[in-house]
Amino acid sequence: MKALIFDMDGVIVDSEPIWIASKQKMLGEQGIEVPDSYHHQLFGTTLEYMWRFMKEDFNLPLTVEECIARGEAIRHEMLESQPIRSIPGAIDLIKRLHDAKIPLAIASSSSNKDIAKVVDALAIRPYFQELVSGEDCERSKPFPDVFLKAANALQVDPTQALVIEDAVNGVKAAKAAGTKCLGFQNPAFTKQDLSQADGIVTNLGILTLEECYSYFE
Repeated sequence: MKALIFDMDGVIVDSEPIWIASKQKMLGEQGIEVPDSYHHQLFGTTLEYMWRFMKEDFNLPLTVEECIARGEAIRHEMLESQPIRSIPGAIDLIKRLHDAKIPLAIASSSSNKDIAKVVDALAIRPYFQELVSGEDCERSKPFPDVFLKAANALQVDPTQALVIEDAVNGVKAAKAAGTKCLGFQNPAFTKQDLSQADGIVTNLGILTLEECYSYFE
C-alpha cells in the first residue's frame, strides 16, 4: 500500500441524511413521493448524474440545471441549521494514517466547494495531499475516473492504493480503477451492497494500519 484514498460523504462526514432529505423535499415540490431507499442507488454519483437520472425517471418538467439549483438551495438551507459532523472514528483514522506518513487523498463526487467546506470545518485539510472532485472528471462513479485522478495526483499506481468507500457505486468505481477497496458499512445507515469490496468494516475507529496493509499481501 503506497496511498489511501477516502470517499467523503458517508465515510468522513455524516452527510447522507441531509442529501436524502433535500432530494425528498425537491421531489415533493413536484408532487412526487418515493421511499428514502430510492436514493440509495444514487449514492456516490455527481449532482448532474443524480438529477439527470431522476429527471428521466420521473419526467420532471425542470431542466437538469434547474433541478440542481433548486436541490442545492434546499440542501444548503438545511446545512445552515445543522453542524457538519464527522463519521465516528474517521478523523482518528486519518490522523493515524498521516502519522504513519501514508499519502492521503479525498476522491468525492461532491463539488470542490463542498469538499473544501468539509475539510475546513473538520480541520483535516493538512492531512491530505490531494482533494479530487467528481465535477473535475468526465464520468461519475461507478466509472473509475475520480479514483484514477486521485492516484495519479498522488503519483502512485492505482493497484498500490486502498480506497475506503461506503456506497455501491463507489465500490464499483474503485474496483474498476484497479485499486483495493475497503467497504465501510455504517451500522447507522441502511445497508448498501458492498459485496464487490475486498473487505468490509463497520467501525473506522478500530481499523488498524496492519489491516489496511493486509489487503496487499
